[in-house]
Amino acid sequence: MIRKVFILYILVVGFYTISCFAQQHRLVLVKSFPDLESEEAGNYLAHPYDIAFYKNTYIVTDATECCLKVFSTDGKLIRTIGSRGGGPGELSDPFLVAVDETTGNIYCVDSGNNRISCFNNKGIFLNIIRTSLPISDIEFIDKYIYTAAYNQETQSLFCMYDTTGRIVKFFGDFFDPKINKLPLSSFVYSSIYLSSYNDSLYAFFEKLPIIQVYDKGGHLIRTINIRIKKIKNIYKENLRNGRGFVEENKIKLKSWIFGACVEDNKLYCYCRWIFDKMLVLDLSGNLIEKIPLVLKNPGEKYRAERFIKKVGNNFIFLDIFYSQIKVYQLR
Repeated sequence: MIRKVFILYILVVGFYTISCFAQQHRLVLVKSFPDLESEEAGNYLAHPYDIAFYKNTYIVTDATECCLKVFSTDGKLIRTIGSRGGGPGELSDPFLVAVDETTGNIYCVDSGNNRISCFNNKGIFLNIIRTSLPISDIEFIDKYIYTAAYNQETQSLFCMYDTTGRIVKFFGDFFDPKINKLPLSSFVYSSIYLSSYNDSLYAFFEKLPIIQVYDKGGHLIRTINIRIKKIKNIYKENLRNGRGFVEENKIKLKSWIFGACVEDNKLYCYCRWIFDKMLVLDLSGNLIEKIPLVLKNPGEKYRAERFIKKVGNNFIFLDIFYSQIKVYQLR
């Protein structure tokens, strides 16, 4: 009897080990563009930060060049949108961008001009939407524009606009009493990545182990708490460090993600600062898998790859240091 139990134990452990090994994936770099040695006019990025996707194109912000650059999925430069300035169709410090996937209309956060500049998918200027608050991210869902914008006056975290620029709604409460007491609560609440999925808005808090989910009307559906100990500890550390801000006059807040999205009923969070891996979570915040990135130059020290989105089997990053779009595949 003991022998049978022992054999069963070995079989179970062996099966579990094989299953875990079989599920170990990697993200392998398969493509980088634009070519750093390209001599084609305009075929470069100086300071990219965000990408919007429309059909088979990548629409990339370039804050230094004050424009948007549109690339095909095979890395060819298609067009440049906008130029430096404050007039119609001109941009200043454009960091963030969203697109209406139905019409192809582009909504660029024109930070230096305190507005959102709107273009059609051919790059023709349409209109501007005036903004008065710093925007940390932008998303488009079903005819409406959503921005993450900390607003002390309305005690809200998000703003909803229609495409004419009319403010439809402020929403998202300052939800944590302990964070509210911090002298730099705005730094905690204003660091947010937005993602849309099934007509819902997902808000990933960069400095809190929390993801909030809203319907397209701006009503909170649920709050997802990240169930990973090292990430949960970020909350305690940021509370402690935040309290000492006045005395030390230094910001020591920690972040746990550098880009996130929702696809296939899963949360994909690039945990650059803690694990240096892509975390795959279920919609309850439980860890499914940690996926390492296989680098072309494993020894490189200076990396600033911001995860943008999972598209099929491709994971799209922006390498801010090398000014390139990088495409990884799950292997």
